[in-house]
Amino acid sequence: MTTPLPPDLVTRLCDAATAPDDIVTLEALLACWLEDLRKPLAETEEASWAELCVFELTDYPEHILQFIELALPRLSAPAEAVMLAAGPLEDVINAHGLLVIERLEALAAQSPRLRFVLTGVEFAETADAAQSHVIERIASLRAEAMAQGLTRGGPLPPPDPRPA
Repeated sequence: MTTPLPPDLVTRLCDAATAPDDIVTLEALLACWLEDLRKPLAETEEASWAELCVFELTDYPEHILQFIELALPRLSAPAEAVMLAAGPLEDVINAHGLLVIERLEALAAQSPRLRFVLTGVEFAETADAAQSHVIERIASLRAEAMAQGLTRGGPLPPPDPRPA
């Protein structure tokens, strides 16, 4: 099953993030994102395509959540988990926390890997009361994983078992 991207998002990805023209599904976007992350570090300090593309997803919280769900089992190293945490996951929490918190709670209840990735999320410094509530809920989700989380250099948990 593939998830088509909205045409306006495809345009934004191609224009702003210089994505390849054939990125028209979420699965294709994820494949390119992971491929880009797995390339050796370039000698330049410019942001990679993978870093740029996730910023274009900010206005699409449902697509970010789907991207995260698709990415979780495909992560192969803690460095990739860092990019997922500091990119799409952090963006969706900071921009759309109230809209996505229940879904993240449901996913985290079933996914040690998501709880691990959540340990790498940082929050916007200026949080209103609603966002503070979201931050508290995220803190609760990741509490047990913090001792072995991304900031502690812990190992990436195995992929979550697929539901039956």
